[in-house]
Amino acid sequence: MSEKDLIKNELLCFLQQKSFDDLVKIATDFYTYDEIKGVVASIHSLVEHRIPAYRGTDRDCKTVSELLKLVVNPDVKLPCFVAVDISRLPPVDVEHMDMSALLQELALLRS
Repeated sequence: MSEKDLIKNELLCFLQQKSFDDLVKIATDFYTYDEIKGVVASIHSLVEHRIPAYRGTDRDCKTVSELLKLVVNPDVKLPCFVAVDISRLPPVDVEHMDMSALLQELALLRS
């Protein structure tokens, strides 16, 4: 995979790499409306599929659900998204421990 095939985007990297029932809730709790809206705008340049503009209190959940459907759809060819700022990835594992904060702290201690 060449560097051309990699696009820096933490939210889309997160959605590509994780898949479980609470994914939409975790993503919408962590990312702001503006971040989600920005991803929708940037994804339009990569695929023909248009994500509807939702309104109301659950617009973020619906939008992230649409993004997730797009990301996991095997018929849609997307580049591999990578995270540059790991602090912008939600803390998700068995214990929901913030590993990025722990690794940053460890790096600071080592330096």
